[in-house]
Amino acid sequence: MAETDGKPMDDSLAGSFDTLKRDFTAWFMAERALLRARMNSSARRMALAAGLACFGVMIVFIALIVLADVLVQLLIVSFGPITAGLVVGLGLLLVALLLIAGAIMLLRKPDPLSGHLRSSAKFIWSRFHD
Repeated sequence: MAETDGKPMDDSLAGSFDTLKRDFTAWFMAERALLRARMNSSARRMALAAGLACFGVMIVFIALIVLADVLVQLLIVSFGPITAGLVVGLGLLLVALLLIAGAIMLLRKPDPLSGHLRSSAKFIWSRFHD
């Protein structure tokens, strides 16, 4: 790399360190530019993914409202308007409560490294540092 930069080669120790310094600086700048490009690309992809996810959630809510309305319209013939609305509303409420209960159970799940497993991990870790 240093041979192609137009400067004459210096075979002394100081020249070698100068060449090493220039090569390291060039390598560091290239790695910095690569890291910056990767971060910018990742940030754009994450922003696009977040936007698409928000748009998808809005469409799901709209679809649920339309489906619930269609279901109410279907049940009006059999149960009447008030009872049909109550049946669909309570059914959706039950589904929502089950989903929330499932999420709470997942959040309250114990730490996988708790108790015996954690002490085993500490034992193994301590053996690496003996």
